Amino acid sequence: MQQQSSKCLPRDLCGPVALLLMLALSPSTALASQITGSVVLNSNPGTFFKTVNDPFLVAFSGASSGSLNGFQIDSHGSVLAAPGFIKISGDTLGASTSAGGRFEDGFSITAPGIAPGTPGSLTFSISVFGGLDPGPGLFSNTFQPGQASWGMDAAASPTGNGPDLISVGGVNSGGTYSGDPFNIYSATVPFHYGDNFGLVISIGLSASALGGDGHDPNNPSLITSVTSAAFDLSHSLYWAGISNVTANGNPVTNFTAMSPNGVNYANSFAPQPCDVNQEDRKSTRLNSSHLGI
Repeated sequence: MQQQSSKCLPRDLCGPVALLLMLALSPSTALASQITGSVVLNSNPGTFFKTVNDPFLVAFSGASSGSLNGFQIDSHGSVLAAPGFIKISGDTLGASTSAGGRFEDGFSITAPGIAPGTPGSLTFSISVFGGLDPGPGLFSNTFQPGQASWGMDAAASPTGNGPDLISVGGVNSGGTYSGDPFNIYSATVPFHYGDNFGLVISIGLSASALGGDGHDPNNPSLITSVTSAAFDLSHSLYWAGISNVTANGNPVTNFTAMSPNGVNYANSFAPQPCDVNQEDRKSTRLNSSHLGI
Protein backbone atom coordinates (compact mmCIF):
# COMPACT_ATOMS: atom_id res chain seq x y z
CA MET A 1 0.00 0.00 0.00
CA GLN A 2 1.40 3.38 -0.96
CA GLN A 3 0.67 6.87 0.19
CA GLN A 4 0.22 9.95 -1.99
CA SER A 5 2.67 10.17 -4.90
CA SER A 6 3.80 12.99 -7.15
CA LYS A 7 1.65 13.54 -10.21
CA CYS A 8 2.97 12.36 -13.57
CA LEU A 9 1.65 14.17 -16.64
CA PRO A 10 2.38 12.14 -19.81
CA ARG A 11 3.21 14.31 -22.81
CA ASP A 12 0.23 13.09 -24.84
CA LEU A 13 -2.10 14.37 -22.10
CA CYS A 14 -1.06 17.90 -23.06
CA GLY A 15 -2.80 17.76 -26.46
CA PRO A 16 -6.16 19.34 -27.26
CA VAL A 17 -7.98 15.99 -27.29
CA ALA A 18 -6.81 15.15 -23.79
CA LEU A 19 -7.59 18.69 -22.63
CA LEU A 20 -11.22 18.20 -23.62
CA LEU A 21 -11.25 14.92 -21.72
CA MET A 22 -9.72 16.45 -18.59
CA LEU A 23 -12.18 19.36 -18.64
CA ALA A 24 -15.10 16.96 -19.02
CA LEU A 25 -13.90 15.04 -15.97
CA SER A 26 -13.14 18.03 -13.74
CA PRO A 27 -14.53 17.43 -10.24
CA SER A 28 -17.59 19.34 -9.13
CA THR A 29 -18.55 20.43 -5.63
CA ALA A 30 -21.88 18.58 -5.61
CA LEU A 31 -22.76 16.75 -2.40
CA ALA A 32 -24.99 14.21 -4.16
CA SER A 33 -23.78 11.19 -6.09
CA GLN A 34 -22.56 12.06 -9.56
CA ILE A 35 -20.94 9.78 -12.15
CA THR A 36 -19.16 11.13 -15.24
CA GLY A 37 -17.75 9.21 -18.19
CA SER A 38 -16.02 10.51 -21.31
CA VAL A 39 -14.51 9.03 -24.48
CA VAL A 40 -12.53 11.05 -27.05
CA LEU A 41 -11.33 9.45 -30.31
CA ASN A 42 -9.46 10.99 -33.22
CA SER A 43 -8.99 8.98 -36.43
CA ASN A 44 -8.72 11.66 -39.10
CA PRO A 45 -11.21 12.46 -40.50
CA GLY A 46 -13.31 10.36 -38.13
CA THR A 47 -13.79 11.71 -34.60
CA PHE A 48 -15.87 10.77 -31.55
CA PHE A 49 -16.48 12.82 -28.41
CA LYS A 50 -19.07 11.96 -25.79
CA THR A 51 -19.53 12.81 -22.12
CA VAL A 52 -22.33 11.39 -19.96
CA ASN A 53 -23.38 12.37 -16.43
CA ASP A 54 -25.70 10.27 -14.27
CA PRO A 55 -26.32 9.87 -10.52
CA PHE A 56 -25.77 6.10 -10.52
CA LEU A 57 -24.24 4.54 -13.67
CA VAL A 58 -22.44 5.52 -16.88
CA ALA A 59 -21.71 2.88 -19.52
CA PHE A 60 -20.97 3.44 -23.20
CA SER A 61 -18.37 2.92 -25.93
CA GLY A 62 -17.35 4.64 -29.15
CA ALA A 63 -15.43 4.07 -32.37
CA SER A 64 -13.95 6.16 -35.18
CA SER A 65 -12.04 5.44 -38.36
CA GLY A 66 -10.20 7.23 -41.13
CA SER A 67 -7.04 7.12 -43.23
CA LEU A 68 -3.49 8.40 -42.98
CA ASN A 69 -1.49 8.60 -46.20
CA GLY A 70 -3.53 5.70 -47.55
CA PHE A 71 -3.34 3.57 -44.40
CA GLN A 72 -6.56 2.60 -42.63
CA ILE A 73 -6.60 3.93 -39.07
CA ASP A 74 -9.17 3.49 -36.28
CA SER A 75 -9.81 4.00 -32.58
CA HIS A 76 -12.10 2.52 -29.92
CA GLY A 77 -12.85 3.46 -26.32
CA SER A 78 -15.22 2.47 -23.53
CA VAL A 79 -16.12 3.50 -19.99
CA LEU A 80 -18.13 1.87 -17.19
CA ALA A 81 -18.44 3.81 -13.94
CA ALA A 82 -20.63 3.76 -10.82
CA PRO A 83 -20.20 4.66 -7.14
CA GLY A 84 -17.10 2.76 -6.02
CA PHE A 85 -15.51 1.73 -9.33
CA ILE A 86 -14.34 2.92 -12.76
CA LYS A 87 -13.44 0.69 -15.73
CA ILE A 88 -11.98 2.10 -18.97
CA SER A 89 -10.29 0.66 -22.05
CA GLY A 90 -9.20 1.83 -25.48
CA ASP A 91 -7.16 0.86 -28.51
CA THR A 92 -6.01 2.56 -31.67
CA LEU A 93 -4.23 1.85 -34.93
CA GLY A 94 -2.25 4.86 -36.14
CA ALA A 95 -4.51 7.36 -34.34
CA SER A 96 -5.45 8.31 -30.75
CA THR A 97 -7.94 7.28 -28.07
CA SER A 98 -8.74 8.63 -24.60
CA ALA A 99 -11.27 7.56 -21.98
CA GLY A 100 -12.00 8.46 -18.39
CA GLY A 101 -14.47 8.31 -15.56
CA ARG A 102 -15.16 9.96 -12.23
CA PHE A 103 -17.41 9.15 -9.29
CA GLU A 104 -18.31 11.69 -6.65
CA ASP A 105 -20.37 11.06 -3.55
CA GLY A 106 -20.81 12.12 0.05
CA PHE A 107 -21.10 10.00 3.19
CA SER A 108 -21.58 10.45 6.93
CA ILE A 109 -19.47 8.55 9.45
CA THR A 110 -21.30 7.27 12.51
CA ALA A 111 -20.33 4.90 15.30
CA PRO A 112 -22.17 3.58 18.37
CA GLY A 113 -21.54 5.71 21.47
CA ILE A 114 -19.80 8.55 19.62
CA ALA A 115 -21.62 11.90 19.71
CA PRO A 116 -22.28 13.92 16.55
CA GLY A 117 -19.62 16.55 16.00
CA THR A 118 -16.83 14.50 17.57
CA PRO A 119 -13.58 15.01 15.59
CA GLY A 120 -11.99 11.99 14.01
CA SER A 121 -9.75 10.80 11.21
CA LEU A 122 -9.78 7.96 8.71
CA THR A 123 -7.65 6.47 5.96
CA PHE A 124 -9.28 5.68 2.62
CA SER A 125 -7.71 3.54 -0.09
CA ILE A 126 -8.01 3.35 -3.87
CA SER A 127 -7.00 0.21 -5.79
CA VAL A 128 -5.89 0.85 -9.38
CA PHE A 129 -4.42 -1.79 -11.70
CA GLY A 130 -4.22 -2.13 -15.46
CA GLY A 131 -2.12 -2.54 -18.58
CA LEU A 132 -0.48 -0.13 -21.03
CA ASP A 133 0.57 -1.36 -24.48
CA PRO A 134 2.51 1.14 -26.63
CA GLY A 135 2.64 -1.31 -29.51
CA PRO A 136 5.67 -2.66 -31.38
CA GLY A 137 8.89 -0.93 -32.36
CA LEU A 138 11.56 1.36 -30.95
CA PHE A 139 12.35 4.96 -31.79
CA SER A 140 14.55 5.50 -34.85
CA ASN A 141 15.03 7.99 -37.66
CA THR A 142 12.31 6.12 -39.56
CA PHE A 143 9.88 5.24 -36.76
CA GLN A 144 7.97 7.06 -34.03
CA PRO A 145 6.73 4.46 -31.51
CA GLY A 146 3.31 4.55 -29.93
CA GLN A 147 2.60 5.28 -26.31
CA ALA A 148 -0.05 4.72 -23.66
CA SER A 149 -0.62 6.56 -20.39
CA TRP A 150 -2.87 6.74 -17.34
CA GLY A 151 -3.66 9.05 -14.45
CA MET A 152 -5.71 8.91 -11.24
CA ASP A 153 -6.68 11.55 -8.68
CA ALA A 154 -8.61 11.34 -5.42
CA ALA A 155 -9.91 14.05 -3.09
CA ALA A 156 -11.92 13.96 0.14
CA SER A 157 -13.07 16.92 2.20
CA PRO A 158 -16.11 18.10 4.20
CA THR A 159 -17.10 20.63 1.52
CA GLY A 160 -16.24 18.71 -1.66
CA ASN A 161 -13.77 21.26 -3.02
CA GLY A 162 -10.61 20.07 -1.30
CA PRO A 163 -7.25 19.47 -3.00
CA ASP A 164 -6.18 16.16 -4.49
CA LEU A 165 -4.85 13.92 -1.73
CA ILE A 166 -3.71 11.30 -4.24
CA SER A 167 -2.44 12.16 -7.72
CA VAL A 168 -0.59 9.46 -9.66
CA GLY A 169 0.00 8.30 -13.23
CA GLY A 170 2.52 7.16 -15.78
CA VAL A 171 3.34 6.66 -19.45
CA ASN A 172 4.72 3.76 -21.47
CA SER A 173 6.45 5.11 -24.57
CA GLY A 174 8.08 2.65 -26.93
CA GLY A 175 8.22 0.00 -24.20
CA THR A 176 9.82 2.24 -21.54
CA TYR A 177 7.63 3.06 -18.55
CA SER A 178 8.00 6.14 -16.37
CA GLY A 179 5.81 7.31 -13.52
CA ASP A 180 3.96 5.67 -10.66
CA PRO A 181 3.20 1.94 -10.46
CA PHE A 182 -0.28 0.49 -10.49
CA ASN A 183 -0.97 -0.18 -6.83
CA ILE A 184 -3.21 0.53 -3.84
CA TYR A 185 -2.93 4.18 -2.77
CA SER A 186 -4.10 5.67 0.52
CA ALA A 187 -4.62 9.03 2.19
CA THR A 188 -5.68 10.11 5.68
CA VAL A 189 -8.26 12.87 6.26
CA PRO A 190 -9.95 14.49 9.29
CA PHE A 191 -13.74 14.58 9.69
CA HIS A 192 -16.52 14.99 12.25
CA TYR A 193 -18.98 12.27 13.21
CA GLY A 194 -22.70 12.56 12.60
CA ASP A 195 -25.34 12.74 9.88
CA ASN A 196 -24.89 16.50 9.46
CA PHE A 197 -21.13 16.17 8.87
CA GLY A 198 -19.03 13.70 6.89
CA LEU A 199 -16.92 13.78 3.74
CA VAL A 200 -17.37 14.35 0.02
CA ILE A 201 -15.13 12.26 -2.24
CA SER A 202 -14.12 12.76 -5.88
CA ILE A 203 -12.21 9.97 -7.62
CA GLY A 204 -11.11 10.22 -11.26
CA LEU A 205 -9.36 7.85 -13.68
CA SER A 206 -8.22 8.58 -17.24
CA ALA A 207 -6.02 6.94 -19.87
CA SER A 208 -4.99 7.52 -23.45
CA ALA A 209 -3.09 5.81 -26.26
CA LEU A 210 -1.38 7.14 -29.37
CA GLY A 211 -0.44 4.81 -32.23
CA GLY A 212 3.02 4.78 -33.76
CA ASP A 213 4.04 5.38 -37.36
CA GLY A 214 6.91 4.81 -39.73
CA HIS A 215 8.09 7.57 -42.04
CA ASP A 216 10.56 8.39 -44.77
CA PRO A 217 13.80 9.67 -43.12
CA ASN A 218 14.11 12.35 -45.78
CA ASN A 219 10.45 13.32 -45.57
CA PRO A 220 8.98 12.81 -42.07
CA SER A 221 5.48 13.73 -43.30
CA LEU A 222 5.50 10.74 -45.65
CA ILE A 223 3.98 7.94 -43.54
CA THR A 224 5.15 4.46 -44.50
CA SER A 225 3.41 2.38 -41.79
CA VAL A 226 1.12 2.65 -38.76
CA THR A 227 1.13 0.64 -35.52
CA SER A 228 -1.27 0.02 -32.66
CA ALA A 229 -1.38 1.12 -29.01
CA ALA A 230 -3.83 0.36 -26.21
CA PHE A 231 -4.72 0.73 -22.56
CA ASP A 232 -6.75 -1.75 -20.52
CA LEU A 233 -7.94 -0.51 -17.16
CA SER A 234 -11.26 -2.34 -17.44
CA HIS A 235 -10.58 -4.30 -14.22
CA SER A 236 -8.96 -1.34 -12.55
CA LEU A 237 -10.07 1.35 -10.18
CA TYR A 238 -11.99 0.38 -7.03
CA TRP A 239 -12.76 2.14 -3.79
CA ALA A 240 -10.79 -0.11 -1.42
CA GLY A 241 -12.47 0.81 1.85
CA ILE A 242 -11.70 2.74 5.03
CA SER A 243 -9.27 1.90 7.83
CA ASN A 244 -7.49 3.46 10.83
CA VAL A 245 -10.63 5.25 12.03
CA THR A 246 -10.28 7.33 15.18
CA ALA A 247 -12.43 9.52 17.45
CA ASN A 248 -10.60 12.12 19.53
CA GLY A 249 -7.43 10.17 18.72
CA ASN A 250 -8.80 6.83 19.95
CA PRO A 251 -9.26 3.82 17.60
CA VAL A 252 -12.78 3.02 16.39
CA THR A 253 -13.56 -0.38 14.89
CA ASN A 254 -17.38 -0.38 14.63
CA PHE A 255 -18.54 2.35 12.26
CA THR A 256 -20.44 3.05 9.04
CA ALA A 257 -19.74 5.53 6.24
CA MET A 258 -23.16 5.73 4.59
CA SER A 259 -24.11 7.82 1.56
CA PRO A 260 -27.64 9.23 1.06
CA ASN A 261 -28.21 6.46 -1.51
CA GLY A 262 -27.31 3.72 0.94
CA VAL A 263 -23.74 2.99 -0.20
CA ASN A 264 -21.52 2.06 2.75
CA TYR A 265 -18.05 3.35 1.87
CA ALA A 266 -16.63 1.62 4.94
CA ASN A 267 -16.51 -1.45 2.68
CA SER A 268 -14.10 -2.24 -0.14
CA PHE A 269 -15.44 -2.58 -3.69
CA ALA A 270 -12.31 -4.37 -4.91
CA PRO A 271 -12.86 -7.95 -6.16
CA GLN A 272 -11.69 -10.89 -4.12
CA PRO A 273 -8.46 -12.69 -5.19
CA CYS A 274 -10.37 -15.38 -7.11
CA ASP A 275 -12.21 -12.68 -9.08
CA VAL A 276 -8.94 -10.90 -9.84
CA ASN A 277 -7.44 -14.12 -11.25
CA GLN A 278 -10.44 -14.59 -13.53
CA GLU A 279 -10.16 -11.01 -14.81
CA ASP A 280 -6.41 -11.35 -15.34
CA ARG A 281 -7.00 -14.27 -17.70
CA LYS A 282 -9.28 -12.05 -19.79
CA SER A 283 -6.49 -9.57 -20.53
CA THR A 284 -3.49 -11.76 -21.27
CA ARG A 285 -2.78 -9.86 -24.47
CA LEU A 286 -1.36 -7.08 -22.29
CA ASN A 287 1.60 -9.02 -20.96
CA SER A 288 3.73 -8.13 -17.97
CA SER A 289 6.15 -6.01 -20.01
CA HIS A 290 3.33 -3.52 -20.61
CA LEU A 291 1.93 -3.30 -17.08
CA GLY A 292 4.04 -0.36 -15.97
CA ILE A 293 5.18 -2.05 -12.77
